[in-house]
Amino acid sequence: MLAAMVAGRLRLPAIVGCLTGALFVVYVVGLAPHLVHHLFDPHQTQADCPFATAAEREHAMPVAVVTVVTPVTAVSLPPPPTLDLPVTVPAVASARAPPVIAS
Repeated sequence: MLAAMVAGRLRLPAIVGCLTGALFVVYVVGLAPHLVHHLFDPHQTQADCPFATAAEREHAMPVAVVTVVTPVTAVSLPPPPTLDLPVTVPAVASARAPPVIAS
């Protein structure tokens, strides 16, 4: 891949994908200490923390349970058709000569 980058053959979508992945990794690494802080010290968070404030305001809404009942009915299928194919016995494989070289 390094040789392709040096030669200039690396396409734009690959470059954009690598940059996006790198930015995501930087974001996760930067956010990790903050998340650990909330995980181990949930009662000692500051009031100005936007993540804690948003989590306190948003509560999970109960979802109504929908039960779907389908009636089970027996369906009788016709028997499969019978095929009257001729019975053929394959010929025994025998040795053959090599192909003739056209000159």
